Amino acid sequence: MVYYFDKASVGLNHLMFNYSMICVLRECFPNQSIVVIINEEQLLVIKEKLECVSVTNIEYRAIKIGLSSNGKWSGFKKLINKNREDLKFYKELLGFSKPADLIFCATASSISSLLFKKINARYPQVYSILTLHGEIETLYNAQSISEKIIASIYKWNFKIKAGNFEYLLLNKITKGFLVGDGFLKNDEILEISHPFVFRPAHEGKRKLSDTINLGHIGGLMPRKGSQFFVKLAEDINAGNNRGKRNIALYAIGKIDQKIAITSDTPLVRLDNETQTLISREMYDEYIEKMDFAVFTYPQDQYVHRVSGAVFDALDYNKPLIVTAHPYFKSLFEAAGDIGFYCNDYKEMLKLIEQLSGNDEILAKRYDQQIRNISIYKEKINFKNISNDLKSQIKRYHAI
Repeated sequence: MVYYFDKASVGLNHLMFNYSMICVLRECFPNQSIVVIINEEQLLVIKEKLECVSVTNIEYRAIKIGLSSNGKWSGFKKLINKNREDLKFYKELLGFSKPADLIFCATASSISSLLFKKINARYPQVYSILTLHGEIETLYNAQSISEKIIASIYKWNFKIKAGNFEYLLLNKITKGFLVGDGFLKNDEILEISHPFVFRPAHEGKRKLSDTINLGHIGGLMPRKGSQFFVKLAEDINAGNNRGKRNIALYAIGKIDQKIAITSDTPLVRLDNETQTLISREMYDEYIEKMDFAVFTYPQDQYVHRVSGAVFDALDYNKPLIVTAHPYFKSLFEAAGDIGFYCNDYKEMLKLIEQLSGNDEILAKRYDQQIRNISIYKEKINFKNISNDLKSQIKRYHAI
């Protein structure tokens, strides 16, 4: 039996990850029943999605995420109640689990993850996997007191001894950091590419538009270096119409108030200047219209945190234009020519000026870049990721 649970995601948050990861585990353990334990709203959507792709032998159990409380200390009480509820859940789940079972924690807060590890230490016969997400970045780049506390909780977590317990990383970069810095041992870590069930293959664009559309996919915020995308719009506008093609920049997501932008900024924004989330339908519609997805992440951000925006771009076969970054360096090495890897902002600006100037060599690469994205998506489909995970689990466990 495989028990898959998410004790943190509210509503449809982490929906695509949960859906994709369940598909991976179904491939990895074809003869095992899987019990999926998540919030009710997401449960209904995932059930429908899994049934559409004929994923069977699944049992669904809905849970509530957190407990409500009122009054001056409502936030603190809610946190206490949430962790008390999680602790009870872990005790019950591990208490009735059998040695042949797998307990898979898809998502949990730092405190809840700590409780999960502590309870696991009491049940060394049960095999458990804890998925590590973006919070792991606090170990290397904590930017607030709360993030420093989260980092300390994970350091505490890593020191607890628990038999048959492993951590799952969703990239091929972080393991080297955690092992090299002494946080974890090599055999305590599983690592896979972030699972993502891509849409069915489709042709889409195969050549550059007369007006090249550049999209910032996902919310604009300082942590993503989004201010450089805004600067790109301003710098391109200052020299626009010099080339044979025009350039249009789109902000496909909510714009954080810390990003300096006005009504005069030459940028198409979809949040109606209200700093609110855009609909998924609009989000998908505009990604489809883009020629390139642009990412200007600072080199010390999103190293250990996987961005869903990158996968959304790849899902729609959009070549990337990025500034130097460890994650994108690894991605381009694995996938080949799937866009343009620029050493810095100046190089990115120069590249876009070349594209607007109708550089034939760059334009001809566009079709091949799209083909390479399709090849890479096949390489990281959930069946191949499942084989990767299975081979790692086999080293230590009989499955």
